[in-house]
Amino acid sequence: MNQVLGVTQLRSFVAIADRGGFGRAADALFISQPTVSQHVRQLEGVIGRALVRREGRRAVFTDAGDRLLAEARAILQQHDDALRRLGTLEDAAPVVVGASGALVDELSHGLRPALAEALPGRGLRFRIGRSAAIATELARGTVDVAVLVGFGGDVPGRPAGRLALDWFSAGDPDGDLDDEVPLVACSEPCGIRRRATELLHARGTHVRLAAEAANHEGVVAAARAGLGVGALPFSGVPRGLRPVAGLPSLGTIGVYVAGRPGIDERVLGAMHDEVGTLVAAGAVRAVALAP
Repeated sequence: MNQVLGVTQLRSFVAIADRGGFGRAADALFISQPTVSQHVRQLEGVIGRALVRREGRRAVFTDAGDRLLAEARAILQQHDDALRRLGTLEDAAPVVVGASGALVDELSHGLRPALAEALPGRGLRFRIGRSAAIATELARGTVDVAVLVGFGGDVPGRPAGRLALDWFSAGDPDGDLDDEVPLVACSEPCGIRRRATELLHARGTHVRLAAEAANHEGVVAAARAGLGVGALPFSGVPRGLRPVAGLPSLGTIGVYVAGRPGIDERVLGAMHDEVGTLVAAGAVRAVALAP
């Protein structure tokens, strides 16, 4: 019996757990699904027991699989640490960061130096989209780390700071804002939209949805075009807009950093610390809403 646990086979096995299935593991490793299945069969040949069973479309680890998973993580960690010490781990997989388009410039410049120092040999790859989609990808394991914002318990991850919220428009809105506010906002689900609407309704102001955008950038563009008033997170006045006085205070919104199942705690810790530093320094202007 071949009693060698191959590193390549162990990477496939861990990827099944972290990514949530054979197909997603194959996508993450840039190999075919049959190859992942072959790697599992090879490990089962070494262990002498079934490691994974199918339940519908789900891959469920057996007791032996759970035990091997813990050992596999430890083996791979030791293996990769040794290669880093020897200076030969040049092609480590990049960290995939999920964020909105509004964050890319700030995070790419701020996170790269911090990550290079904390985790030599790891690069960054951004997945751009709305936060609801990013949260889904995080659960699936196709995103390593996500930067989200939200109002409390509806957001996964560790708090990394808070951003102020305010009302912005390109100029003086038409009409009496005590009677009606022409709101530009993201399509649902959107926590900022809900808060803005609730606050305006609470003071007896009618809300007219003047423009609905697919993402944060669309809200900013609609406000710049003079279509209405946008409620936006910020650490400075967005270019081409100015604050709108006389509307209820929106307060602040939390910034959170979440990691996929099985994420290296060093990666998550480095990301969390740097995002917190950027928020505190006012370098992050806006992020996508969590559902």
